[in-house]
Amino acid sequence: MGTATNKTVINGVYETNKMRVRLSEDRVTKHFKPTTNATLRYRRDREGLRLLSNEDRFPTLLSHDDKSQTLTMTRLPGQAVNQLFARELPQLRALVDTILDSGVARHAMPLRDILRDENGTLRMVDFERTTLRQDVWAPAWWIAKRVTQYHLYRTINQVDGTQLSEKEQRFLRRASMLRRGLQPLRPIKESLKQRRLSRALARAA
Repeated sequence: MGTATNKTVINGVYETNKMRVRLSEDRVTKHFKPTTNATLRYRRDREGLRLLSNEDRFPTLLSHDDKSQTLTMTRLPGQAVNQLFARELPQLRALVDTILDSGVARHAMPLRDILRDENGTLRMVDFERTTLRQDVWAPAWWIAKRVTQYHLYRTINQVDGTQLSEKEQRFLRRASMLRRGLQPLRPIKESLKQRRLSRALARAA
């Protein structure tokens, strides 16, 4: 994990309402605060890191504390990218191929989770918003894998669409149309999320 560009780091620490992250020279300690879905996000991140710890270009999980919901992992070199270049897209494909082969599917692929070092090598961090493969034939895994591919193809299309095959372009068009069709349901989803958060805070008070 490197330094995210959209967070202010003070004395090696950046903090949000969901987590507190401490950066040292060779490691990152990530504490999940007791908020809605914190346990689920912690477990996904922990297991995603565990599955990818033996793979190049991903953090290695060093230790974890389930009680405090804290992860310690190696710190990767590089900074979060602001944009990708066409020459880097094969690297991005390789990263996505690796996580899917390892049984980790991402729900999103923000640029802040992609690091670039001084040699131009790309790496990937943060796996709390993922689906983990329990059964290769399970519908949830199949859908999550396709969601990951959608985000990959969309990113490639934004940088250099000529690097997508005709089949990938067709998939991207269909997935984009489906996503637009589901947008009207988003306010309902957000309302339900806020209600769950309010109930959780009320119980904690």
